[in-house]
Amino acid sequence: MQTQPQPNQPNPPRPQYQQPPQAPQPTKEKSKLWVWLMIIAVVLTVNGVITMLGGVPIKTESQKWEYGAQFATDEEMERKFTSAGDNHWEVVYCRRARDPKNNWGYECIFKRPKQ
Repeated sequence: MQTQPQPNQPNPPRPQYQQPPQAPQPTKEKSKLWVWLMIIAVVLTVNGVITMLGGVPIKTESQKWEYGAQFATDEEMERKFTSAGDNHWEVVYCRRARDPKNNWGYECIFKRPKQ
């Protein structure tokens, strides 16, 4: 059974209501700082994308290339590749192949700047 409050008995104190703290309003200086930070972020992002894509292409005279092909067995490969590199040749493509004597090796295409 519930007890009724006595008429002369004071009511229990009510808790005080406190308003939640207000978020600080941005000042003009903070707004300017935010704009500058966004501009810097955009510039750095664009710069990074351009760098990843190889930079801004500069129109120059077209490079002329000289090409050559060579077959090397597994045993000859290191020596022949080192010799080709010493003469400024770059490997363009290699595939596993057999020579006319039915020996396995690599048939490679090389290139170097034409002089």
